[in-house]
Amino acid sequence: MDKAFIQETDTSNYRHSSLTESIISLASKLDIETIAEGVETLDQLNYLIKAKCDYLQGYYLGKPEPEESINRIFEKGRFK
Repeated sequence: MDKAFIQETDTSNYRHSSLTESIISLASKLDIETIAEGVETLDQLNYLIKAKCDYLQGYYLGKPEPEESINRIFEKGRFK
């Protein structure tokens, strides 16, 4: 899902929250995995986890890194 859906998802924006939940639910029923882009706050993260989104990405989880940096993280076992 584009970050435009995610940025407006919070407890005060019922329309966006309902739409996001519907997308995740429909995708799940069709055996399609969901990816939420643009997760920037703890509230967004918690909301998407509760809504059972399959994959999350965004600055809250980590900034973009060069491939070499990511490889070092995996090699050191700091990411599971």
